[in-house]
Amino acid sequence: MRIELNVILNWVIFLFLSLTAIVVQTAFFNMYVFTSFAPDLLIVFVVYMGYKRALLEGIISVSVIGYLYHLHSSVSSRLIIFIFLLCFIIARYIRMTFYVDTIKSSVMMISIPVLASKILIAFWAYMSDAGSVGRILLMGLISVVLTASVGLVFFEFLNWIDNKTNRVCPYS
Repeated sequence: MRIELNVILNWVIFLFLSLTAIVVQTAFFNMYVFTSFAPDLLIVFVVYMGYKRALLEGIISVSVIGYLYHLHSSVSSRLIIFIFLLCFIIARYIRMTFYVDTIKSSVMMISIPVLASKILIAFWAYMSDAGSVGRILLMGLISVVLTASVGLVFFEFLNWIDNKTNRVCPYS
């Protein structure tokens, strides 16, 4: 199996962008003011991988991004890789079953995996306190809306990178 140069270049660019997103998300968005309202940039990457990458390449990429995120933050590696893989699988399922190339379906494609990750984190972290779960989920809904809004711009940017590196989506 031969890997083309444009695939390697594209993967390196995406790795650099995901490292930049990790730094922005862990350094700037984790400040007290932004924690509840920050968009989740890495899940946008994960959803894009589910949208535009083949299964094996996507799983490897998402696992690497999750592990790098674990190294730069205090999140458990198993938890974050599980959440990222779950979001990747949800995005692939949405893409393969009922995705239409419209803004509404792009927002849905971003929102559903982000909402699933927020619910999983809320119940995982605050299993014993129902009030805390409710507050976390309410703040998580704000984060879902912000992530979907930022995700639309991010999708266009990532799609532009794919076009510039002549990267072909396996579904088109």
